[in-house]
Amino acid sequence: MVATHDAAPVLLEHEQDCLRVYPTENSLVWGIERVLFDAEFSRALAGKGRAKLEDRFGWASVAAQIEELMGIQQVG
Repeated sequence: MVATHDAAPVLLEHEQDCLRVYPTENSLVWGIERVLFDAEFSRALAGKGRAKLEDRFGWASVAAQIEELMGIQQVG
């Protein structure tokens, strides 16, 4: 939930599915405190992050990748 600006810049979106901070003590403390003390914000981040991970790495995505690698055609 809390990541530096350098961590997975293409995957993470600030205040959507993570909270980006600078790699300094003050910035890290700010980010951690925000997540710990703002329950509504934390739930929103967690929900969006989970949805993104499920979309990217969930069973449907994995199955589609395996089908593609094996050359299996979907019928329907």
